[in-house]
Amino acid sequence: MDQYWHWLIVVSLFFVIAEKLSPWHRPHQTLRRGWLRDLLFLALNGHVLQLLLGTWLYFVFVETIELLGSWGIEADASIGAAWPIWVHCLVFTVVADFVQWCTHVALHKLPFLWEFHKVHHSIERLDWIANFHFHWVEILVYKTAQAIPLAFLGVPYE
Repeated sequence: MDQYWHWLIVVSLFFVIAEKLSPWHRPHQTLRRGWLRDLLFLALNGHVLQLLLGTWLYFVFVETIELLGSWGIEADASIGAAWPIWVHCLVFTVVADFVQWCTHVALHKLPFLWEFHKVHHSIERLDWIANFHFHWVEILVYKTAQAIPLAFLGVPYE
């Protein structure tokens, strides 16, 4: 766990320096108004909540597999069993990315989901840390939406 925090600091410093050298917005302020709030969003949404989600995602995986089984559909861990690992990674990345895109569209189009997503759009200056400025319910929506098709494809929870 100690290495995690070290790498988090190194990666964060990399982005701070990269934005200083080549900013998207001019004039660029490293310590812009609201940066401390966004740092809190980073800590809570990007790290604490992600750790707590492990139990929720396990529940989603198990429930999805049980629901499919009750409909006579078996989650097929043998899908692509003969495929090389790079094909597995490619297929699962494309599926997960497509589901994430669909989820993002739903966050914009469905009024009850927009109520959560508009927190992300309330930021005044977009930078690397502002990306974590979102409502925690979004994490549940995104991760649940991704877990269901991956469980169906037989991707193990681990």
